[in-house]
Amino acid sequence: DLFYAKVTNGKVGKNVKIAAQVCECCAPGIGLDAKGNPTVSVREGGTQQNRAVLVIRSTDGGKMWKAPARINQGETKVPN
Repeated sequence: DLFYAKVTNGKVGKNVKIAAQVCECCAPGIGLDAKGNPTVSVREGGTQQNRAVLVIRSTDGGKMWKAPARINQGETKVPN
């Protein structure tokens, strides 16, 4: 599982679970827009044969998150 916490002025905010069963060997990526809204990319893990690449967005600074959206079209064919 993947959690997000915002750090402001040295204080760590609440952990928010943003994805389940992410790839155990692929590091997630994170970026911020000009307003400080995070976007995270992860690779699907668990028992999935496909291991889709997903993007997860927040539009309120990381308080709430949209459902993960697949961004790769082809099958990765990575064995579990």
